[in-house]
Amino acid sequence: MTIHGVPKPVYRAYQLLHRTGKDRVAVTQVAGSNATAGVFVISNGPEIMAIVYNHNIPTNPIKTETVCLQFSGINLMGKSAVIERIDDTHSNPTAVWKSMGSPGYINSAQVT
Repeated sequence: MTIHGVPKPVYRAYQLLHRTGKDRVAVTQVAGSNATAGVFVISNGPEIMAIVYNHNIPTNPIKTETVCLQFSGINLMGKSAVIERIDDTHSNPTAVWKSMGSPGYINSAQVT
């Protein structure tokens, strides 16, 4: 959190992790897929959460990746999905601050 109570991206990541279950589901990654993208899946009773991430590692620069998730062994009929993002345009208070002209101090009306 910032000093003004604005959640930073890492705070949002911990919020997502807090909602996960305790039963990790086995994941198979397709050979030849990019080394910076990954996924882990957690089951919490009737809910399944897939956390897909793209991160920089020393030998590979980070870049935009296309990810395809395929589930097997579970019935997804009648289920819905929700996408929550933490990236350059979602959950990014620095980008919002810069779009306001990078003010030295923000007021309560700007923190919404």
